[in-house]
Amino acid sequence: MLPTKQFELRRKVAMLNMSPEKDVARTERAERRYMICSTPRSGSTLLADLLQGTGLAGVPMEYFNDVNMEAHCRHRGVAQFEIHRYLADLDARRTTPNHVFGMKAHYGQILHAFKGSKAGSVDRFLRSYDSFIVIERRDKLGQAVSYFRALRTGRWTSQHAAMADEQEIKLTFDATGITSALHAILSTEAAWKEALWKLGIRPHVVVYEDLAANQGPVLEGVLSAIGITERNFTLPAPRIERQRDTINADLAKAYIDFLSQARAR
Repeated sequence: MLPTKQFELRRKVAMLNMSPEKDVARTERAERRYMICSTPRSGSTLLADLLQGTGLAGVPMEYFNDVNMEAHCRHRGVAQFEIHRYLADLDARRTTPNHVFGMKAHYGQILHAFKGSKAGSVDRFLRSYDSFIVIERRDKLGQAVSYFRALRTGRWTSQHAAMADEQEIKLTFDATGITSALHAILSTEAAWKEALWKLGIRPHVVVYEDLAANQGPVLEGVLSAIGITERNFTLPAPRIERQRDTINADLAKAYIDFLSQARAR
């Protein structure tokens, strides 16, 4: 799959995610907002999908992803993106009837979305949220390999894979690429920690490995952190599937071997 095809695939998925079909019934202004503070390949899509499936926690998506912002403009017939109009529209269309709105974002995406806005706009935006959920992975190398693979193939979820060409993209080991992915993850994680510390915010922390092993209890903990007391839901089945094969494990092993050989020199 060529890079142009990868981008077109991302745009196609974004058009589906931002379509009116994903909206919920229009409600009054959201009374409770939460942010999933994510890093690349941290498991935030799984968490967001589970939260959305409860019907109690808004429609938390990566709304500051560039292709989602572009898709919003195309759906709404807007020629020029305007951040405050965009947020107001999301508030009206993606808030569940219990007045809860959620989204997930990498910190850099927020900075990019507010680029050119008045000084302090990012801090004011973050202060408008009531709860912050940090999701992280213990296995940082596994996360970096997953990120490296997604960057090379353009397949970020099983949703992308299902819409992609059947021809498998051949991945070759690239120590520099995996190191770069690891650095990006750690930098994004540090940026979130610094931003939340500066605002005096103590987030609720979710570890991906715990979520994958015990979805029910971890999800209930997140709902409590958001301030959602209702429990009249059945644990939803994720609408995404884990991409299972041996490629990630093989790449991780090759990276560890590479580091061992480098130390031995």
